[in-house]
Amino acid sequence: MTTFKKYLMAFIVPWIVYIPLLIIVFMGGGHKTFLINIILNIILFGLMTFWFRRKAITPKERLIKTILISTPIILFLLICFIKPSQFITAPNTMIAQFIGIILGLVYETLNKVVYKLIILLIPILIGFWIILYGADIWQHFIIYHTFRSGVTRKEAPQMIFKKDTVRYTNDTFRNKIIVLFFWNTTCPYVSKYFPKLNEKQTKWSENDEVEFYAVNFPVKSDTIGFAEIMLKQFNVKITNLTGPPAEDSYKTFGEFTFPLAIILDPDGEIVFWGSIDRIDNSLQRLTKK
Repeated sequence: MTTFKKYLMAFIVPWIVYIPLLIIVFMGGGHKTFLINIILNIILFGLMTFWFRRKAITPKERLIKTILISTPIILFLLICFIKPSQFITAPNTMIAQFIGIILGLVYETLNKVVYKLIILLIPILIGFWIILYGADIWQHFIIYHTFRSGVTRKEAPQMIFKKDTVRYTNDTFRNKIIVLFFWNTTCPYVSKYFPKLNEKQTKWSENDEVEFYAVNFPVKSDTIGFAEIMLKQFNVKITNLTGPPAEDSYKTFGEFTFPLAIILDPDGEIVFWGSIDRIDNSLQRLTKK
């Protein structure tokens, strides 16, 4: 086989593997598909790296083949620069392949069988880690744009909420630790997260430094009093404020997904942005200061 044909094969075969797995990613399929897709990408790209480089004679040939095998990763990285929203599929479309290539490179340098066995076990270990932690971490990132801890630090926008005729602004919340739970009546996850909200408020109710508020962002389909009916239905007794219409909420807070919990520190900065069930660590750090 000529050198050109060898290079052509090193370019074509990774795409033959990559494209079907890429289609599966965009079709969706839950955590199980997410896991299997990642493990397959690691194993297959690792095997291709080892196989094509093993038949290379010179260091230059090995380098060129490695670059050719990496072309799907390079292209996807370029797509992410143009359209950052596509980064949400990175574990399946870039990170797994990169790990596979690295494992393939390491494997070819090893002489002892025991070390090679360890390399072969790594995809399985990564699979267990994804089941226990990884999928949850990435899901939180996709939904809230923070990782599982939710820890962040950014200046809070100018907020104006209402409770009947009383206005709540940034100044109202200053010098306190504030938990705000943003929700609307069309959110399909209310039934899951309202009990979590009650649970967290009860847990921190004896701490005078911490105050909880639910903030309803009305939607066009709401009828008068519908939000209060939902609060009663789920036994939510936390003070409920009314924010701007849900359609305008992005103008104030940027892109976010309902429901959302944020924590304001006493200086009025946002120090947590994520799921209500992950607020404890941030509150513990703030109350210990």
